[in-house]
Amino acid sequence: YPMLHFISLHSFFYHGVMVYLGLLMNATNYIELKLKDIIYFAELVGVICLISLVINKIFDSNLMFISKDFPGTPLTILYHLCGKLFTPVMIISQMTLPFLVVYFLKNKRKMEKIAV
Repeated sequence: YPMLHFISLHSFFYHGVMVYLGLLMNATNYIELKLKDIIYFAELVGVICLISLVINKIFDSNLMFISKDFPGTPLTILYHLCGKLFTPVMIISQMTLPFLVVYFLKNKRKMEKIAV
């Protein structure tokens, strides 16, 4: 889609709000992340991925980039490396990696504060 298309603007706003709220919750310590919380995150993202997969099959789309190659992006490399396992690799990655990155960065910052 072109940059100023409704879908692009809606997506930018929607994802921007999600990132802002996540940063705000972490910055204010609204929640205390525990490693076991990955279960809840993975369940939620997994359900969304499965819904997206069904929509992708019906409408030949690529929601969440889990169904097919996205040429011109780094996903192409992963697509060619994984072959037929691309979809499960993408789903499992989206179910775990974002949580783990935030969890370990937040704990690293906490440990640095303790060391000071």
